[in-house]
Amino acid sequence: MNKLLLILLCILITGTGFSQNLNLLNKSKKSIKKLFFTNSYGRKLNATTEQTDSSVAFILRDSSFHHVDVTAYFDARSKSYKQKIWTDCDSCCKKYIHDIVSKWKQLNDTLYMSKDFILTDTRQNDPFSFIIIRNPFNKEAYKAIIAGKNNRYLYLLQFFLKE
Repeated sequence: MNKLLLILLCILITGTGFSQNLNLLNKSKKSIKKLFFTNSYGRKLNATTEQTDSSVAFILRDSSFHHVDVTAYFDARSKSYKQKIWTDCDSCCKKYIHDIVSKWKQLNDTLYMSKDFILTDTRQNDPFSFIIIRNPFNKEAYKAIIAGKNNRYLYLLQFFLKE
């Protein structure tokens, strides 16, 4: 059963499996809600959504799976710019993070970066969770961060990663 949850979460997070094409970012609320409920493979899951003006959360509480919350946050254009994933299993969370960032640059113990996305492991402050955001930096800044040449960008990241 845990394998089915992993497959479901992979699809929710990435659309086709763990890759750099994170499927929830840059999407509208409507398309994210549709994605949540069309990827259950015909199984009736004990899952709900909660919505505010600036977020939508998919909350899976099914006895067949570990609990999972996937929350997407929206910018002024109503496009998702950040997603937070929480599960009730630390080893599951570690596996999800590892699968997502396997080809990304690790900047420190909790921060990973790709050309398009940034992942921060928030398990130290919020057990079993991590956050992925759109990379807010231009190509020049991204190259400087990856090369370790400019720490002021890393300082700026703390403001982008706050909830």
